[in-house]
Amino acid sequence: MLSALLWLLPVDATFLDADLELTPFGYFPKDCIRRVPEGSYVRQRTDGAVEVVRGDEVEVQHPKPHCVEHANKTLGARSVVRDGWLDYVEHYTPTDTYLGFFEGTYTIPDSPPAGMDGQTLFYFIGTENLGAEKGRDFLSTTILQPVLTWGNGHRDWNMASWNCCPAGEPTTSDFLTGLEAGTTAYGNITVDYDSDSATVVSSYSGKDVTLTITGELRTFNWMDVTLEVYTVDSCADFAASDATIDKMSSKDQDGKALVPVWKDATGSTSCSGSQTYTTTSWTDHHSTSFLATE
Repeated sequence: MLSALLWLLPVDATFLDADLELTPFGYFPKDCIRRVPEGSYVRQRTDGAVEVVRGDEVEVQHPKPHCVEHANKTLGARSVVRDGWLDYVEHYTPTDTYLGFFEGTYTIPDSPPAGMDGQTLFYFIGTENLGAEKGRDFLSTTILQPVLTWGNGHRDWNMASWNCCPAGEPTTSDFLTGLEAGTTAYGNITVDYDSDSATVVSSYSGKDVTLTITGELRTFNWMDVTLEVYTVDSCADFAASDATIDKMSSKDQDGKALVPVWKDATGSTSCSGSQTYTTTSWTDHHSTSFLATE
């Protein structure tokens, strides 16, 4: 068993059954996960409802009380347990400065020595709207992120664009699958405050999956680069090589260069876990020896 403790988006025990599905925001009831096909976009309304727009078709989805309740419980606290945000760096933008663009190139790491062992690894750049007090209002906080994933229902490395949680429901694009170790993928986040819209793009081998969100947009003042894990029971469940996200760049709401001053938010973690980073590059390392315990 791993001896280090991780930060978790906690799981509601009443949902610990087949009706749960893992997302980059923790476990959610399956009927709370919104999948948006390529070519569609999500429009948020002032009454809390969400519209999924496909050409001339508009599907209105009203908040489901159990989804809102679950999102509030799941995102409202992080407790010290095994699953969750294991390694991450963070940056708050200066006062009255908001993120307008954030990009990075992901190098796909080697598969874990343990193979598909039931574990899930999420790697991503992301941005959130945190209040002036630098805390979280979980009824209005949202995160945008292009996510590289090991597992979670797929038999290989995969990638998708995510947003959590309009109307209490995680929203995802289609998935890119079959990503190969040693190759690169790309992700970016664009926020246009003038048009009240945001896009999250994940790209691999000439293919893109895009998630577009409009209406009731927040002002994004927090950035992160993260490894989030679930059901990692041994060091051999981690990627067999370092994971790197580099060529990172960002701009503010006026298109001016935004230079993050990253802060290590987690320190040394399980299986000799460590992060090395510069303004433009982040590398995550874990020992994968079957004998390693911390």
